[in-house]
Amino acid sequence: MPVKPLPKKLVNRLRASVKKSRRKKTGRIKRAQIALGNMKNIDPRSGYIGKRKPLSTDDWGDRVRQMNVSRNFPGVELVVKRVHTVSAKRTITIINKKIANHNKKFRSKNYKLLYPKAYVIGKELVAMSKLEAPNLYEVTNKSNNNAIAMFRKIKSELKISAKELNSLSSTIMERTNIKRRNFLVLGVENGKIVLMPAIDIN
Repeated sequence: MPVKPLPKKLVNRLRASVKKSRRKKTGRIKRAQIALGNMKNIDPRSGYIGKRKPLSTDDWGDRVRQMNVSRNFPGVELVVKRVHTVSAKRTITIINKKIANHNKKFRSKNYKLLYPKAYVIGKELVAMSKLEAPNLYEVTNKSNNNAIAMFRKIKSELKISAKELNSLSSTIMERTNIKRRNFLVLGVENGKIVLMPAIDIN
């Protein structure tokens, strides 16, 4: 369940590479964006959109990519996301403040919120470890096999019904102003649902 931090050496390499690419442009598209577009799309929202531009990272559903770093960093699964609306640094700051405010005001017996382990590597780019975790919306709606398995685990360990879980998720959303689909459900620990926000403020 613990989210692995990325190796510091890897994060520094990524930052240096992005910084170098910003000095060069191909047409109107930055080289870093082209490189990102060539990576495998693992955005869970990609299945909900129709006509797509496979190499573009401009659109909803195309912004989360997986980068293969196994040669130099065995066992590390790296994800790079292109944020929007505000900068990567500002995005992470906003999310961290929401979690800090929540944890200061509320103590819940049913759940706990973790800070995201995310690293700014460029103005619009965030790096993080890959997580195989359903989001809270998927769990409450039992949208896929992973979500169903997590729902059953929560139901069994917390002894709560689907209706009670849905009510709890609404409470979490109201307390944090973070949408259900932007909370990853990492599991259950010591009788509490463990949640971590995705890097998204929309």
